[in-house]
Amino acid sequence: MTIINTLLSPNGRLSRIGFWGWSLGIALVCATLWWLRTHYGTAMGLSPAEGLDPMWLVLGLPLLWIGFCLSVKRWHDRGKSGWWLMVGLVPVLGQLWTLIECGFLAGQRGGNRFGPSPEGHRPMLNAYRLEDMPEDMP
Repeated sequence: MTIINTLLSPNGRLSRIGFWGWSLGIALVCATLWWLRTHYGTAMGLSPAEGLDPMWLVLGLPLLWIGFCLSVKRWHDRGKSGWWLMVGLVPVLGQLWTLIECGFLAGQRGGNRFGPSPEGHRPMLNAYRLEDMPEDMP
């Protein structure tokens, strides 16, 4: 999956690690933009009380779409429709459920109706648990 496809298409699946990585990256971009707007915007004569200024409109909408696509792909990895994203609209409990479901629970193993597993092929050693190893192994 290409970076463009990962960020701009709601089709497919996204692993937990991919979800956290991209989400934290987007949060960092938003925090940086906010900092730049706060510190340099006032120097250019823009007041923080102006509300929704053009920078947030131009940059915020694409970032919102990217967050939407990442979340839908994560729900797909859990084997659920992207409509489950609506659960997050329920204050507190819905948001907590979304965080647990998308952020901490593993995706479905193997392929599902949304595509192949984003985990790909793992090395053979990862398929065995430690207690399954022979005792004579170092």
